[in-house]
Amino acid sequence: MIEDVVIPVCCSGWFMRECREKIKEMTGCGFDTGDSYVRWLGKGRLVNGVKGTNALGVFDMIVNYLEDQRE
Repeated sequence: MIEDVVIPVCCSGWFMRECREKIKEMTGCGFDTGDSYVRWLGKGRLVNGVKGTNALGVFDMIVNYLEDQRE
């Protein structure tokens, strides 16, 4: 299932300094705790014009960031 990949990647991103900075940029705020971040991940939003969740948006950002780092 896709959630078997998306949520773990989003949680891993929380512990990567560079990704956490990008998450802050994406959200316009920081999170006081990992729990507040995880709750926020489940909220709905448009991702690339498709109805999804914040988790999908963060996943997309992390994957793109990591691909850019490989080049």
